[in-house]
Amino acid sequence: MKLSKRLEAAAALVPAGCAVCDVGCDHGYTSIALLERGICPAAVASDVRKGPLAAAAANIAAAGLSGKIKTALADGVPRDIKALLPQNVPAVLVITGMGGLLIRDILARAGQLLRRFDAMVLSPQSDPDAVRNALAGHGFFIADETCLIEDGKFYVMILARRGEGVHFTACEALYGPVLLKKNDPVLKNELEKQLRVRENIRAQLASNPSEKAEERLKTIEYEEALIHEALGHYQRS
Repeated sequence: MKLSKRLEAAAALVPAGCAVCDVGCDHGYTSIALLERGICPAAVASDVRKGPLAAAAANIAAAGLSGKIKTALADGVPRDIKALLPQNVPAVLVITGMGGLLIRDILARAGQLLRRFDAMVLSPQSDPDAVRNALAGHGFFIADETCLIEDGKFYVMILARRGEGVHFTACEALYGPVLLKKNDPVLKNELEKQLRVRENIRAQLASNPSEKAEERLKTIEYEEALIHEALGHYQRS
């Protein structure tokens, strides 16, 4: 099963030997790929929409994996996930293709169900700070992060493992403690791009002063400060 560049990066973070629960599985491609490649022994592909879940079931059957990949219609982590996953096998929760606020809310609704998972692979399409800040409260720490550009959009992938979490600065939460520690070049390019965008916005606000522009300028200045702080990690290396 061929995956998009973004899903390939997420799949690469999935620990070998773990059963997978892919929430928001869409057409089931990630679960199929993980089993076809021998990375995972079993999976649960869940989605809140009947159409994509039916498509996932058809793709799973076509791949000859109906006996190893179960499908579940669920809004978030299936309530019966413990019964759906094989016993005595470590498990990883995978959530990709959603905004960070939605992922945060899915984790909050899952509550005690998260105890079944030894790791999580999360790829928020927005608000990554909301996801990172939520992990410690659920008993997970960030073990690894990767990022990439696909079709002109910046994506981040987070591997969280069970263990004592830490609290992050605003900069770390937004841009990733591991990515900053790695001095990731893709992140650096994205930071420089974001800085240029904000500098252009600043110039536009200066040419059209107003009370609303003043409030917007304060936000831009705060965002620029976080970007400069993140870029400072590269200057110190």
